[in-house]
Amino acid sequence: MSFFAAVVIALCAYLVYHERRSSQRFESLFRESPSGIALYQIITNEENRSTDYRFVDVNRAFEEIMDLKAQDVIGKTVSEVLSETEQGWIRRCGDAALKGMPQEFEQYAESLGKHFTVRAFQTVPGCFVTVFHETAHNKQMEQVYYRSRDQLKENEKKFLQSILDNAPVGIWLTAPDGKRLLMNKYFREQVGINTERCLVTPDEKRVCRITDEKTLAANEPQQFEEVLTFADGEKHVMRTIKTVLRKENGEIMGVLGIGVDITEQKKAEEELRYITFHDSLTGLYNRRYFEGAMRRLDKDNQLPVSIIMADLDGLKLVNDSLGHHEGDKLLIKFSQVLKKACGEGSVIARWGGDEFVVLLPKTSEKQVNQICSRIRRFCAQAGDKPIALNVSLGSATKSISHQDFTDILKQAENQMYREKITSNDSSRSGLLASFRRILEERTPESEDHIYNLRVLGNAFGRQLGLTSRELNDLDLLSVLHDIGQGIIPESILHKDGPLTESELAIVRRHCEVGYRIALVSHNLVPVAEGILAHHEHWDWTGYPQGVRGKEIPLLARIFAIIDAFEVSLFGRHEPALSLKEVLDRIEEGAGTQFDPRLVRMFLQLVEETDITAQLKNSNQESIEYNEIGKI
Repeated sequence: MSFFAAVVIALCAYLVYHERRSSQRFESLFRESPSGIALYQIITNEENRSTDYRFVDVNRAFEEIMDLKAQDVIGKTVSEVLSETEQGWIRRCGDAALKGMPQEFEQYAESLGKHFTVRAFQTVPGCFVTVFHETAHNKQMEQVYYRSRDQLKENEKKFLQSILDNAPVGIWLTAPDGKRLLMNKYFREQVGINTERCLVTPDEKRVCRITDEKTLAANEPQQFEEVLTFADGEKHVMRTIKTVLRKENGEIMGVLGIGVDITEQKKAEEELRYITFHDSLTGLYNRRYFEGAMRRLDKDNQLPVSIIMADLDGLKLVNDSLGHHEGDKLLIKFSQVLKKACGEGSVIARWGGDEFVVLLPKTSEKQVNQICSRIRRFCAQAGDKPIALNVSLGSATKSISHQDFTDILKQAENQMYREKITSNDSSRSGLLASFRRILEERTPESEDHIYNLRVLGNAFGRQLGLTSRELNDLDLLSVLHDIGQGIIPESILHKDGPLTESELAIVRRHCEVGYRIALVSHNLVPVAEGILAHHEHWDWTGYPQGVRGKEIPLLARIFAIIDAFEVSLFGRHEPALSLKEVLDRIEEGAGTQFDPRLVRMFLQLVEETDITAQLKNSNQESIEYNEIGKI
């Protein structure tokens, strides 16, 4: 940036002192040169490729060499004047005009019968000069070429504004008294200075004036970040380099400024900083920021400093069963509770996974206990949709300076884990209640369906000689067998018509999810295997594990029969069947879907008892079954 500033300074100085002399010398050289010189403007197509070029000016030597008059060629294209011009010549000159790439090549003019050496170079973008002569005068032509190039460099004053206006940065010159002496197109149009669209505020102008004065006082290049209201009405951040511009005698001309709009860069830096120190899900600080905050606040004037460690119970279970989107909702809900309960001045961070930590400067042990009570109360008030907030908290306070902050954090963490152990049963009960409620809300499973399964399970279990404990487990399995269906979207649960393969895969996951849910409570562990296996088949064609025969837990084999019987009899997934049709279907499934021995005993139970008379119609949309007790 400093090199660019120096170049602009040199250009400005040149403008002031050499304009008139340069122009006269160039005009004389152009007209009196013994080599042919022509100035052209390139013509391009839609793809910005050169297709032709138009004569702008020619010297007398050109007229003599080419046997053409200036008035006959100026304003016309080369193709019109010299129809035999080759495309290669046009392309090479196009490279010079559009890309600023000087060209040198040999060209034969058939109409003149002459060989020429041609040099082409850019003046301003889109325009170029050719200097040419017959090959026999090559040495002379080279001398003219270099003299012309040197003279054109001296004449750059008339192209300076074009150069400045094509610069993608703001460039301006301000007099010592603050008056604008020069500005380029970018600065004029984007910022709107000296136009009706200028929205720069008085305060912004005052800051710019202060930075100019600092530059004048320093007498060396200075760098600033200045905020300006652009013509678009938005605040933009300009990174400016300002330097003092002097005349040859040392007199100060003004302050030359070069400014780059770094608004987007600043936004990116802020976003990067935010990402670096914040948790992307909850918006709370992250562990890195918290550890830095502990070091910054570990000062005597902040004592007492308290720490709260919090663990959100059941997050993994929610993620595994209902999906990470529901787990994310739970995390966000709890982060809002922490913000509300802890208030201003606290540093709240997501420590990792389901753990959070709060740093409370100037907070005593009594005060931190009150805050913990407030967190628990707000959690209870947050509602249970979809899952209630169950949290374990631990706190510790640093009250004297020689205590190690790391030890205080560890004390809070240990207290949190002790609370987590003692409150596990109540937390798990709350989670199970939430999952049961979600199941009732999302699935068409009615209370009468559960009632029928329990009646059938109790009767069948007693016929099989199950123990009292096994009967209780079978009853629990009848109630909780589909607890994992909370993961199934309602659009699939209530879909009319057959499911796709991907939808079936989602449905079949409910066995494994229900198994994981049951494992959270020691009271449900005995039925966890039954929940996992209640869709397995005797011939290993079931799911999710594809086990067979007696590898399937006994309770799962019993439940498979009573569930199929109840569903077919009352038509939950298809039209209801007569009792005889249901029993025939159960018998047909012996040895494939069901345990053959259990099928025989179940058929005997139905035929020899009035068990069906004890059942309720679990599907009110089906036709009332009036002869439920007959075969």
